Amino acid sequence: MPFPTNSLGQSTNINLVGFRKIINDISRPYLFSIDMPNIDTDSVKMTSFARSTSIPAYKLDVETWEFQGAQRKTVKGATFSSWQVEFLTDQVYSLRSKFLAWMSQAYEPFSNSISSPHSYKYDGIKVNQLSRTGAIVQTYQFIGMFPSECGEIQLGHDKTDFSKFTVTFDYDYFTVAGLDLLEQGLSNPTLTTLSGTGVNEAVPAGLPQNNVLGSFDVYGGQTVSQIPLI
Repeated sequence: MPFPTNSLGQSTNINLVGFRKIINDISRPYLFSIDMPNIDTDSVKMTSFARSTSIPAYKLDVETWEFQGAQRKTVKGATFSSWQVEFLTDQVYSLRSKFLAWMSQAYEPFSNSISSPHSYKYDGIKVNQLSRTGAIVQTYQFIGMFPSECGEIQLGHDKTDFSKFTVTFDYDYFTVAGLDLLEQGLSNPTLTTLSGTGVNEAVPAGLPQNNVLGSFDVYGGQTVSQIPLI
């Protein structure tokens, strides 16, 4: 007997061919790339060392109030969850040192000094979701981002896995595919003055705003590092 039709007159017959036509393709979690220009301009290298990450959650903050005995709900803001990336550790720990250097721009424990936010917050980091052909399908760009925690590296004579560590980032908000969720846009960037570099010049917002220096040689080259470590 024939399968029934829906209200639009379309057949409800579900088979493999029909299913594949409906969904076309499914996103794969391993198809992603990461851009961190202030750590390394080579996004392929950064993505190769990024073992895993996620698309952070976005939640509206809801407030409940009463009106004539009935409950009503309104939005009073939004919460952007922290973003975490697990990295493989290169041979000379230069990648992890770059994150420690970035964190030292915010807080220097020796002098117990805290820097102004524009000296360590950065707008240029992105995580991209890719298609199976490698094309960028969706881009999340983080605004006002900085690393809030650089995780531990497990050591031990009984461990055979690769060394790795997790970096937790906090930020103000993210935009999706270049479309600002808060309608503040990046199409007309303002000028932001560099801080902490000793250079008095203005750069477009979104470019690096810190002075994290040093080489990132993942192949173990013994170059003289200029990373301002803690």
